[in-house]
Amino acid sequence: MHPVVAQLSAVMPPSPLGPVIAPPWARIEEAMGVGLPRDYRDFTDLYGHGAINDELGVNYPGYQQSDGSLKTLADVAEENNRYRVYEALEAPFAGYPAPGGLLQWGSNYNGDMLCWLIEGEHPNDWPVVVVFRHIREPSWRRFDGGLAAFLLAVVTGTFDFATTLIGDAPGEARWTLARDWGRNYGFAPSARYVHAGEMLRPGGQGLTLAAGVLVGPVPACQGHPGHRPPDVPHLVTANPGNPTCPG
Repeated sequence: MHPVVAQLSAVMPPSPLGPVIAPPWARIEEAMGVGLPRDYRDFTDLYGHGAINDELGVNYPGYQQSDGSLKTLADVAEENNRYRVYEALEAPFAGYPAPGGLLQWGSNYNGDMLCWLIEGEHPNDWPVVVVFRHIREPSWRRFDGGLAAFLLAVVTGTFDFATTLIGDAPGEARWTLARDWGRNYGFAPSARYVHAGEMLRPGGQGLTLAAGVLVGPVPACQGHPGHRPPDVPHLVTANPGNPTCPG
């Protein structure tokens, strides 16, 4: 395991629903036409696809579509290029695959974009660039380290805009697993809207928090696109909040 991913796992443990099923890296990288950084591969193999504090999502490297083809991070980059998103956000970068372009690997609910800057001789050399949606002059920040080092800086609060990206104070980061290559748990945005002790959901149904996992049928927020199937538990942290569905 990449040493920085190991450090990150000590600060923000992966979901207890693991171990996750790893994606077919060789197939994905062949489809993309480029290798991906080792720390991102090791992060994905340990954490799967999900989000930090239900705020900052780390993109999965690829998805198999109904026709058997793969949609990869390169396809996301193509969409960004088509809509000229970096230009719209006043960031002086081209999109991947242009030399010195940005390849997006994550985002948050504010619409901030987390990217690799494609430079250097090897993907392991790619630094991180954050393109902010609501911050200007400049609208971007460079982090001279890889994805794992960047996430470690965010969850420990050493990155200046940590709370902008993950919402909560440093030291309170938690990971929610949404899917891996073989299973789809779905995001659980309502996991932040529970009380410690008695776990209430809309309709007054109670749940029990045991070892960090909600057990029993999960009453979903009806109509919310991110709710989980009713028979799938999910990782939460006891966190005071409003026990209602998010709007």
